[in-house]
Amino acid sequence: MNLKNLKAGYQKVIKDYIGSGERELTKTKDCFLSTSSFYDPGESPLKECEHLFIYKCKFHAKYALWEDKDIIVYKSHFYKTDRAPLWYTKSFVLDSCQMFSPKTLRECTDFTIRNTTLKGIESLWKSDKFTIDNFIFESYYPFFECSNGTISHLKMKGKYSFQYCHNLTITNSELDTKDAFWHCKDITVIDSIIKGEYTGWFASSLHFKNCTFIGTQPFVSSSNITFENCSFREDCDRAFEYTTASGSLNKLPISIYNPKDIDFVSDDKSEIIVDKDYSAKYKISNSLPNRK
Repeated sequence: MNLKNLKAGYQKVIKDYIGSGERELTKTKDCFLSTSSFYDPGESPLKECEHLFIYKCKFHAKYALWEDKDIIVYKSHFYKTDRAPLWYTKSFVLDSCQMFSPKTLRECTDFTIRNTTLKGIESLWKSDKFTIDNFIFESYYPFFECSNGTISHLKMKGKYSFQYCHNLTITNSELDTKDAFWHCKDITVIDSIIKGEYTGWFASSLHFKNCTFIGTQPFVSSSNITFENCSFREDCDRAFEYTTASGSLNKLPISIYNPKDIDFVSDDKSEIIVDKDYSAKYKISNSLPNRK
């Protein structure tokens, strides 16, 4: 990255700025900001800014980047004391950043995250139109009510992830998370590992390809769940309760409980458990059925 050429694209250059006041650089526009730091007790140091390049900056002050537009944040560090940075911000890029702030990235639109680490509770909520690649993420309720996103090479650890999401594609990722994909719709996951209890409850139109599932009681009260060449580990039991699902499975769950309607192609076997007062529909065959 040629910083000299980058600076030439901005009318103003600010370097080595140190601030601890309220709204230090609010409404700054068309600026290359580098190697600067923002501290408590100040808040909202870069609120309502537009067309910024933020390079190697350090954020300790709360609410660092609110209601901004058209910004690039590169090789910058967000500390725990910077509570809730990046809210209501749109058209931005986070690249090669380290972020340890709680409640980061809320209600943001049209953004890219790459080569970045974020460890902060209740982060990345209610956001839309995003692309994520090479992202390490630890949080509670990550991606809550997010939509229209493309995610690759995500390594995530947390709880209650991807709840109430729709229209996401996830590839080449490791998701270590309890209660994932609840109440979701139109989600595709490819070449990934999903580890955690109670995956995919009350969801619809989820598609998994070349995925591995780890954890008890996946897919309860869900509909239109499809699989291609997926596997369930030995600890996956009591799967597909009140659920409609189909597709090809290399390895079935150890047990299937009260399925609503399942139709799988597999050479593996599973224990089918059905309560005497419940009408289940299930089929596990070695070849695809003939369907018009």
